[in-house]
Amino acid sequence: MSQAPSKEEARLRLAERFKDEGNALFSKQKYGPASKKYTEAIAIDNSNPILYANRSACRLSLKQYLDAVADATRAVELNPMYAKAYARVATARDALGQPSLSKVAWQKALDALPSENLTEAEMKQKKQYEDGLAAALKATQEEETNDRQHVSRMKVPPKDATPWMCGMEMLPQLRREENYHSSAWLIAQAYHEFQRGTQMMMEIYTYGDNMVNLNLGALETISNAMLYDTRVFHVPSPSWLPKFNQQVVAESQIRNAWTTAGPDKVFQEAENRLLQEGWDNVRPALSTTVRCWILRALLEGGLRSNHVSEVEYLGRVIEVIEWGRKVWKDVDFSSRGAIFRDTFLRGVKKLHMEALTEAYHQEKDIDAKNRLLEDLFQEAESIIQDVDGNPIPPRENDPSFAEAYYYYPRGFAKAIKAFYYKEKSQSTKGQEESDGFMMKALQAYLDAVEDFPEDEEKRATFLNGALENAMRAGAPVKMQLQLMEDLRTALPRIQKIWAYSPSAISGRDNTIKKNLEYEAEIRRLLAAGTLTQEDRYRWSPSRTTQTRGRI
Repeated sequence: MSQAPSKEEARLRLAERFKDEGNALFSKQKYGPASKKYTEAIAIDNSNPILYANRSACRLSLKQYLDAVADATRAVELNPMYAKAYARVATARDALGQPSLSKVAWQKALDALPSENLTEAEMKQKKQYEDGLAAALKATQEEETNDRQHVSRMKVPPKDATPWMCGMEMLPQLRREENYHSSAWLIAQAYHEFQRGTQMMMEIYTYGDNMVNLNLGALETISNAMLYDTRVFHVPSPSWLPKFNQQVVAESQIRNAWTTAGPDKVFQEAENRLLQEGWDNVRPALSTTVRCWILRALLEGGLRSNHVSEVEYLGRVIEVIEWGRKVWKDVDFSSRGAIFRDTFLRGVKKLHMEALTEAYHQEKDIDAKNRLLEDLFQEAESIIQDVDGNPIPPRENDPSFAEAYYYYPRGFAKAIKAFYYKEKSQSTKGQEESDGFMMKALQAYLDAVEDFPEDEEKRATFLNGALENAMRAGAPVKMQLQLMEDLRTALPRIQKIWAYSPSAISGRDNTIKKNLEYEAEIRRLLAAGTLTQEDRYRWSPSRTTQTRGRI
């Protein structure tokens, strides 16, 4: 008669059963359900590195790269000679566009293989890891070169011509006039936060292995600047990036943050830590985690054009914030922290929307591109509904706050809807349906314009977007002329602040002026009697591909 299994044996058998079920699901490419099975197994047996490595493989397939890194890292903590787990860390880092981190993991994967008498499977692994390491080393060298070149090529105008300095110079007059409808308020506040955070950060220095004169809060202040307006970002000195990296390491260690993990680990540990150590420990840890991810995202996207990583980090920030808002919905903000406020989440969603747009432009796969476009539309709708469902504070109370967390997010969201309709117009087969989408884009751009002050460059940019869609859709001549007049009026108004913005340096005004040149031809046709104000007239804004004529 066989002896009944002990409780320990029964527990391990159940974990093994869940693992086998996960393996079966994984083989069928059902990565989400497989991941859940491995999670169930880990809840029973959290000492088995295979479970973490397998879940990491699922998360790689699901493109949950930060969680994939966290799982594979836990696997090698449990088994330091687990070559496949190191390879999964490396693969996730490669997907995030972080070759300087992936090269370390690829090397550890190689080191974990036997030094001799390798099996055929191990020989295949070795070749894969060597190829991965070589690619990572090459990419690291290119990244370092590109970073230096990008920083050296950053076209920062003379100090007194930067948008933030121009904005700050306008504030005294705006206060005297009680004029709170100006983009000067926003860019000046963003610069104030960025400069203050940078000064705090630059005071840190190393003495031996120790960091001295650390100012906690530098990352919070710089991230606040980015939530106000990312256009204020610049690298003021060669030491800025090294100092930033030091600050991230120091604040993360002191705050015991989860900056090198993924959201899943935050979900697992935050509530337990709260029970043991309270909000005074958890609040700064969560804040530091979220703010480090925001800044890492913006550096990846802004300096390296690594928009996959940018989208991942910002998406995970949103995930953590929304999780915390649900779990601690009845906890006062003074305890759980400002990162859980509606306004903070809205600001992050605006950044995420911008990153998704850049990722959309980079994406080559049509299906993935379409998914990104739909994600953009849904996020835009979410922001518009959120702002419309909450009272907007009076501008005179704090104009920069109202702009950063209400008007600008909603305006950008409306412009994203316009972008969505424009892209949809290009994928339709029938001219009538295409025209319908372009007219929707036109109206959405006009709606977006209303949320921006008259001296904001985005106002001119979105008016130009409206004009281009009117021209392509063959809108009535009267409408096209009115848009041209509005755009011609808007362009000089933005110059006082935005004459040397990144957009201006990249050719913003030339693009607008080329579209305005079409007015002369319309006026000529009107004078000749070929057209009337009520006629619809179609053409392309590109002179090399224009197709024009009354329709």
